[in-house]
Amino acid sequence: MLRKSLILTVCALVLLIFSTTSTAFAAGWLSPEWYQQYYSSQQNTNAEPATPPQQPEADPQTAEPNPTPAPEPTPQPEPVKPATRTGYGWLSGNWYNNYYGNQPTTPEPTPVQKPATGQAADNASQPNQAPNGLIAEEQRMLDLINAERAKAGISAVKLDMSVTNVARLKSQDMVDNGYFAHQSPTYGNVNDMLDDAGVSYKYAGEILAKTSTPERALDLFMGSSIHRANVLSSGYTHAGVGIVRNGSGIMVTVMFVKR
Repeated sequence: MLRKSLILTVCALVLLIFSTTSTAFAAGWLSPEWYQQYYSSQQNTNAEPATPPQQPEADPQTAEPNPTPAPEPTPQPEPVKPATRTGYGWLSGNWYNNYYGNQPTTPEPTPVQKPATGQAADNASQPNQAPNGLIAEEQRMLDLINAERAKAGISAVKLDMSVTNVARLKSQDMVDNGYFAHQSPTYGNVNDMLDDAGVSYKYAGEILAKTSTPERALDLFMGSSIHRANVLSSGYTHAGVGIVRNGSGIMVTVMFVKR
């Protein structure tokens, strides 16, 4: 029985295969034409690609001219930007100038003058300084001397500022060193001082007073024969007066010279 069933199954499969093969030939995909077309297309896929048709070159005489390029605009310089605080830029000289150049300017303080000392302080404290450079007391002393000379019929002595500077130096030296004499421990006598200062003269004389006012000094001068002789000497042509404050009083030096 089993053998008969196997024979029937094989026969059925043979019939099925035959019917399918007939249908394939009928459809054409197993026909000789289909076989040739299929394998011909496989051979064509392995062939070199066809070269595309070349375009004919343009005739240079008939070709369109190349367009003229438009002129490029002239580059404008970029504005300089102030340096910023990035990287090392904020330490550059440009940043320093830009930063500090925009800071408000602080006015410089007016220098304060130091108070004068010594002779300069004494002279500066005198009011009404004369246009010729004398302080008021020096000018008063010179006027009093010339008034006495005028009474005696003697020509007035002319003011000499180079001699005046030496006379001031002598008065200051007496105040600073605490002495009252014609011989200076620092500068020597009147001739030494005039020579050291480069003053030109033929001969010279000196009178001193340690007192309170020019008027009191004149009284002392005219009360002494030696001092009076110097005040009224017709040989002197020029004079210098140096007065320096000495506490509440004054130190007076009058130097006469012959020119």
